[in-house]
Amino acid sequence: MRTEYSVEALQQAGVPVEKLARCNADWQRGQAKLRMAQWLREFGGSIELVLANNDDMALGAIDACLEAGSSP
Repeated sequence: MRTEYSVEALQQAGVPVEKLARCNADWQRGQAKLRMAQWLREFGGSIELVLANNDDMALGAIDACLEAGSSP
């Protein structure tokens, strides 16, 4: 629900939002890293925002970005 509320708040503020993917990383850094790496391969430069519901998942996404040579 946190993510849905965040997306809703962005839309209400007039920010256009297109959801490319969604997953449950079970609050784990490693799983989030794997998912983010997959999305980077699949969507590349189309990713502008990643919403994470805890610090570990955010850090996992950052890890994947850094390994791929992207800035988080």
